[in-house]
Amino acid sequence: MQSPLFDQILEIIHIEPLANENNELEITKRITEDGKELYFILNMSNDKRKLPDKFSAYQDLLTGKIASQTLKAWDVEILNK
Repeated sequence: MQSPLFDQILEIIHIEPLANENNELEITKRITEDGKELYFILNMSNDKRKLPDKFSAYQDLLTGKIASQTLKAWDVEILNK
């Protein structure tokens, strides 16, 4: 969970979060040499977590299927559009 100070700093320097919804997932974005955006989404908990709506139409590169709406405990998805 971010602090209000951290949120304010991000707003001042015009950096948007990768997901606007409050979630308890670890989300990291990487850009490949050819410009493809990859999102690594990790559920680092013992509970199911809802995937942010932003990623609902993305493809999971690990399974070849559309991203799950809910990540199981300790689940990982690597997503792209």
